[in-house]
Amino acid sequence: MIAAWIAVCLLLSALLPAMAFAAAGLEASLDRTRIAEGEAVALTLTAPGDAWGQPDLSALAPDFDVLDQSQSSRMSIINGQSSSTREWRLLLAPKRAGKLRIAPLQVGDLQSPPLELEVLPAGQAAQTGEALPVLVEAEVDRTNPYVQAQVVYTVRVLYRVPLRQARLDDPSATGAIIERLGDDRRSETYRDGQRYQIIERRYAIFPQQSGPLAIQAPALAASIPESNGPRGGQLGRRPGIADEFERLLGRDPFADLGGLMERTRPVRVRGPALTLDVRPRPSGAALPWLPAESLVLSEIWSPEPGELRVGEPTTRTIAITAQGLTAAQLPDLAPEVPDGLRSYPDKPRTESRAEDDDIVSMKVIKHALVPSREGTLTLPEVRLAWWDTRADQERVAVLPERVLQVRPAQAGGSAAPRLSEDPAPAPAIRQPEPGSQTAQPAAPAASPHGLIPSGAPAAGTSGYWPWLSLFLGLAWIATVLLWQRERRRFVSPGPRPHPVQPDPTRSLDRIRAQVERACSAGDPRAAQQALLDWGSARWPDRPPQGLPDLAVRLGGPAGDSLLALDRHLYGGGGESNATGWDGTSAWSRLAPALVSPAPEHAKPSPSGALPALYPPGG
Repeated sequence: MIAAWIAVCLLLSALLPAMAFAAAGLEASLDRTRIAEGEAVALTLTAPGDAWGQPDLSALAPDFDVLDQSQSSRMSIINGQSSSTREWRLLLAPKRAGKLRIAPLQVGDLQSPPLELEVLPAGQAAQTGEALPVLVEAEVDRTNPYVQAQVVYTVRVLYRVPLRQARLDDPSATGAIIERLGDDRRSETYRDGQRYQIIERRYAIFPQQSGPLAIQAPALAASIPESNGPRGGQLGRRPGIADEFERLLGRDPFADLGGLMERTRPVRVRGPALTLDVRPRPSGAALPWLPAESLVLSEIWSPEPGELRVGEPTTRTIAITAQGLTAAQLPDLAPEVPDGLRSYPDKPRTESRAEDDDIVSMKVIKHALVPSREGTLTLPEVRLAWWDTRADQERVAVLPERVLQVRPAQAGGSAAPRLSEDPAPAPAIRQPEPGSQTAQPAAPAASPHGLIPSGAPAAGTSGYWPWLSLFLGLAWIATVLLWQRERRRFVSPGPRPHPVQPDPTRSLDRIRAQVERACSAGDPRAAQQALLDWGSARWPDRPPQGLPDLAVRLGGPAGDSLLALDRHLYGGGGESNATGWDGTSAWSRLAPALVSPAPEHAKPSPSGALPALYPPGG
């Protein structure tokens, strides 16, 4: 024991001159002079206590990332004389492998000496020492894609020790759109006899210009447990006082208690940089340029147009589904329609989602089609050219032509019949799901005199059922009127308050005034909303589903005006072309149709007395 204490005293005596020298200027030291790629190294700067300022770290930027920095001060008394020092501790992550030079750093008027650090590549470090604790790998599914075509970029983090506070950046590339694909995948593998856990993350990269495209790989920043082995993470570590104590006094009996408070060290590992050779669009390829792995055109109808009638709308929904394209790349389609068929397009809907290793996008385009004459109408085929990136050739998606048989309007009706009484709701322009292939059943057609009873023959066919139904209806109305007349004869003459009935015409008149103001101001959006509000108040049990539905109910010039307003809003006019809609002319056609219905209840007399025993004309 005496010999051990003598050795300690000699060691401390040897360190005193070094401490005194350190106080004379700015000293720099590294905790290790050789590390493996991906590890961090600690740089310590020591200056006299009276040194002014902070170290200028700009000289470290070319070769190092500063992960952390801290500052401390201490005071010592030697032979009755006190001295103080300031210390800065920097945690540096090398940006590349090789022999790196730490340039002199400046603190006030003091300058540190240069230092050298050797960073071993990952493969070489694994051969000369313990296997690396963390690796980052990156790869692409193709190195020479077409411009605007999808490239799947995969980054893998391999680790054999627990990761603490891990954070992985996203890849970056100038002149490209990058979107993440799905969730992380986990697996495991063996490298150099060591078992590694794997976290895999995938991205879709869309180059926006041809030529070389450099992809900056993501970097992983984390903390890992500090190894107690002789070589794990200790490449080039300088022996310290603790090693001398362990050599002279034996192993510290309290070392195992360190597991209760785990010591960690930071690591920062960056994956390899990759470069793509992006090809331009092939000469003669169709526009719009659509480089995809697959593209499909599909359509559904609501209701299925087996036979159409003049003035009755049907909805055609066309969906573009593409694999390997973003929704923004999908074009708008404007299918041609023949004479005798009016088309009212709706606003397209787009959607993108990640499926496995691809971006799958969809654009849904809807058109309300209203026949204006009877006969046979042929919708031409719809063609969309695209480039198959798998087969490297151009393909064309096709919707075949469609032949429509249009029958005349219902008997007593017209192309846009105006119904005198509450009409049955016209077939609404439904919003079917894009993927559905099942046609919706058609709604019952409206007749000029109301709904056709269930199971009755259609108007215009022979038979006595319509006449029998009319006779029964008139007999029922006559019975109700006679019953009310006899009931009033026996009403008690005693005074009683008359209940105030709500007047639905007031709400309709107020909304009608709103329609008039919107038309006078030339505001098509406000007019649309006011007209739909009027329709909801007019038919509260069956509000119209849109302007085409309301047009069928009103019919006549008012219906044509509503269809023109709908075509202006959704056929390319929109808010930006508000001056193209003549609100004054529209109001002149709408005003006669927007009249309040006749009240269903007799109005009370102004005096509040009971209604007359016998109604006028009774």
